[in-house]
Amino acid sequence: MLLYTSALAQEWTVQKLSGEVWIGMGRAQSVSLAVGDAVPVIASVSTGAKGRAVLVRGEQKMLLSPNSTIELADDASRTTILQSAGHILFDIDRREIPHFAVETPFMAAVVKGTEFTVAVHDGGADVEVRRGRVGVTDFATGQNVDVLPDQKASVARRGRAGIVLSGGGDLQRIRQGTPRSPAGDGLFNDTEGDPRPRPDAGRSAGTGMPGTIDFAVIDAYLRQLSRASLSDLDKEGWVIVACFGLFISHVGGRHIMKSYRRRRQRNAKR
Repeated sequence: MLLYTSALAQEWTVQKLSGEVWIGMGRAQSVSLAVGDAVPVIASVSTGAKGRAVLVRGEQKMLLSPNSTIELADDASRTTILQSAGHILFDIDRREIPHFAVETPFMAAVVKGTEFTVAVHDGGADVEVRRGRVGVTDFATGQNVDVLPDQKASVARRGRAGIVLSGGGDLQRIRQGTPRSPAGDGLFNDTEGDPRPRPDAGRSAGTGMPGTIDFAVIDAYLRQLSRASLSDLDKEGWVIVACFGLFISHVGGRHIMKSYRRRRQRNAKR
């Protein structure tokens, strides 16, 4: 499963770190990160009240401020960061097509290459651009707009609906699109903006026991997978994705977290 995960996308690396910063994987118990640690694209990262972290991947970089929470996701053409809380600075390499997105509970930001910040707070979410151009979409109304340097787009949790664009220079026209739900809807509903590890993290659904695995569930996933052939991928490809994703959540996360703990123990003995 680890080979399958690494084939999807390159991992991020912790370049700098201070205070409390945790990594989580599926239902496995969250553990502390250290400088030099690899962060798989299916992991979540959270910072404490005094925690900060810089994650890098090639020419891409993000700086997590205190009380921030993200989940990493990739597909064949785009990296998506699901940000449920906090303030994060992104510095992204330029490409010809949009290849990097940040989704909050209220809005999405899609870029070709730029430097910008995303803040998620009690009142809603903001995107501020320092360099380049960022396309911002409000999920509730479907409104979207291009945000230029020294400009900010804001979406409120309640009250006025739609995007509020402010700042210097030429403000772009706000366009009307189709409303949709955020890609991380389940994550956002689950965390409610709390970056700390959940008290029940590591408990298996259905058993309530720390660190246990529901093998009946895994067996059902594998049986579904065994019935899908290569010729069915166009029609039944979702079955493959769901099976691998859920299997990683139940098993891959637990083993990756165990490897982190073993590495911590070896380093402590040196």
